[in-house]
Amino acid sequence: MTRFLVFVLSVSLYVSCSKDVSKPDSNGNALTDFYYKDSNVGVSNFTASETSIGLVTVNFKTSFESDVTKIELMSSGDVNHFCTIDVINTSGNSISGNTYSFTDNKLKGNPMYYMLRFTYANGDWSFTPYFSIKIH
Repeated sequence: MTRFLVFVLSVSLYVSCSKDVSKPDSNGNALTDFYYKDSNVGVSNFTASETSIGLVTVNFKTSFESDVTKIELMSSGDVNHFCTIDVINTSGNSISGNTYSFTDNKLKGNPMYYMLRFTYANGDWSFTPYFSIKIH
């Protein structure tokens, strides 16, 4: 009975956390319409580019936002230790989406890794897959 309950719990957690995710190409261009999508937010055109003075600019567009209260840009010098570097408090809902831009002036490594964290009105949250950029 215990094994059955563990199995049912595992399956329900897997199903509830499944995402429709497509990674961008090495230039930061989305390979499909969405880089990340769940029931609360759709992210497209997630790009990162190095500026002429060695900083990184991260841009992305949401195609819709439903009960999104906060968007955090997280960065890392490796794929295991992400820290929030900027936070945007949002209005919660947008059927047409919004465009966002961040500038990272505290590079931690080469390559740099970025991902987004979304916080929802009900307290849930989600992360996009990480995205990397090689600094020259």
